[in-house]
Amino acid sequence: MPPRSTRRPDNAYSLFPRSDVIRLTWITVAPGQPPARRSGRVFSRADALSAPCYNDKPASARCKALDSLPRQPTRGVCTDCHAKHQRLLFRDAVSLVHGGHQLGQPRLSCSGVLAHLRDAVPAILPSLLQCDFGNLAAEVRQLETAGAPALHLDVMDGHFVPNLTYGMPLVASLRKVTALPLDVHLMISDPERYLDAFHTAGADLITIHIEAVPKPTKVLEKIHQLGMAAGLAINPETAVSSIEPYLDSCDMVLVMSVRPGFGGQTFQEIALSKLKRLRQIGPESLLLGVDGGIKQENISSCGKAGGQLFVVGSAIFGEPEYGTVMRQFEARASSP
Repeated sequence: MPPRSTRRPDNAYSLFPRSDVIRLTWITVAPGQPPARRSGRVFSRADALSAPCYNDKPASARCKALDSLPRQPTRGVCTDCHAKHQRLLFRDAVSLVHGGHQLGQPRLSCSGVLAHLRDAVPAILPSLLQCDFGNLAAEVRQLETAGAPALHLDVMDGHFVPNLTYGMPLVASLRKVTALPLDVHLMISDPERYLDAFHTAGADLITIHIEAVPKPTKVLEKIHQLGMAAGLAINPETAVSSIEPYLDSCDMVLVMSVRPGFGGQTFQEIALSKLKRLRQIGPESLLLGVDGGIKQENISSCGKAGGQLFVVGSAIFGEPEYGTVMRQFEARASSP
């Protein structure tokens, strides 16, 4: 009789400070089979405390570490069955992919961030440009509860684009209060000058514009050398041919479906043809994102065209329940 499948969280769990939210990433392991992931599930503290033990014991035998979980970033293992799970995992030589890092723990590698995003496809990335900055910590907690796989940050310098937003201090502040990957979109001139500072602040993925750096190989290499994932953005009026030579050098292409600089603009359908073309000519591992004017009525078209990451701002923050609208977006993005 083959060994029973086992279940364990990839990184045990994360408890966000000043919050009663616990994020658990479960992996189902069957001998001889790749891990089947159920990532990004978010439970209330009460739900997590009543959850069964990792090896499917009854609720009465739930993880003891969780019962005594302090109200601060921490890490714990099941004191009942962790060793047993470890033996099963090692014996079956199952390779687990880290689904997200914890506060106070080493940050994810570039490959870890990319694995996390690929696992979340279709991934809805909230753009904080539209959030309530007067209640930023509360906004982040709501997005965590809603199951956001990452946070998208639009950095504008008032030069490359006419608007001026935020910079490294906000990234650093967010890094202190969330373990979600920070996707930093640099709509700035001379982005190479600021890569080290954004890395130090806590960025996990940095996207630069082909219009700001027409020959971006050196900048993309530096982003990778710093241990971050690298993205390349393309504006609506820019031809796909301009970034084609660099598709093997970046991890993600962000197709702008509005002219960058301001939120709340109308979606430009030229983005759809660009997504289709990039899916045809780009490497299979290349993530395709779309940013600007994403609504319930057009996200399905973006998904069918090849989009995987969807940056959404006003359509999320204009609704009272972030989780509900994000599930609606995910369903439409994955509809046939």
